[in-house]
Amino acid sequence: MDYVYKVALHIDSNYAYHVAGFLAHGLLPDEKITINWKRFLSYLTGYIGDILRSENVVIPEKFYYTGSFVSADMTRQAYFHELESAGINRVSFPLRSANAGQGLKEDAVDTTLVFNATKNFYS
Repeated sequence: MDYVYKVALHIDSNYAYHVAGFLAHGLLPDEKITINWKRFLSYLTGYIGDILRSENVVIPEKFYYTGSFVSADMTRQAYFHELESAGINRVSFPLRSANAGQGLKEDAVDTTLVFNATKNFYS
């Protein structure tokens, strides 16, 4: 019986959102790129399988991390829908007020992402 390699995917959605926006604007006028998250997951599974020399790679745990309850969420609903349609689950955190009226700030999103990824690695 072959070993099944399980991979967990943890995405910083704010960073991925900005990368997707950069790609969508294109490096050159005719190079506009969009990210198809379902195809990305398929590619990632195959790529990891090639590295491990195994066809038994699965990604059962897929998460994207984001802050919640901000107007920016309304402008990102299509982006969040794309991630969720690909089977990537949302993990959201409340935002807190920043100093000197600078809007809202994410609190513990990055550290929780790293903590959960590390916990997945060792379990």
